[in-house]
Amino acid sequence: MVDPIHNPLPPEDTVYVEIPQSDASSPSARAVNERAQLAADGQSRRLERERNDLAGVLQSDAGQALIMRILDQCRPYQSTLSVEPAQFGYAEGRRSIALWLIDQIQRVDPMLYPNLLMTHVKHQRDLASIEAAAAMRR
Repeated sequence: MVDPIHNPLPPEDTVYVEIPQSDASSPSARAVNERAQLAADGQSRRLERERNDLAGVLQSDAGQALIMRILDQCRPYQSTLSVEPAQFGYAEGRRSIALWLIDQIQRVDPMLYPNLLMTHVKHQRDLASIEAAAAMRR
């Protein structure tokens, strides 16, 4: 009996079979390669179109406000811990969408999300001070 731990070499009577590599110049291999290249080109074009779509949305103040409202609802920086599995799954799903959206924004421009976040926080502070001033007048 062979002990693979103490004797890692294969037994003398081991037969090795060479598996032939497919010929890359064969018609079927070329067809597979062409289909793979077309699929990769199509995916590349789709990703570029999606990046351009998001860049277009983020060029307007309204688009930026909408994206920040979506991110606020998804709560990417809050804990998702919950005793209830369904509630935990729901919160993780929301958070996952937010993280995906942040990643997409950073692919458009790495400095765009930090700038959006700073603008959003400043806007929230301005709203809070306006609300506080209005409450004092009452």
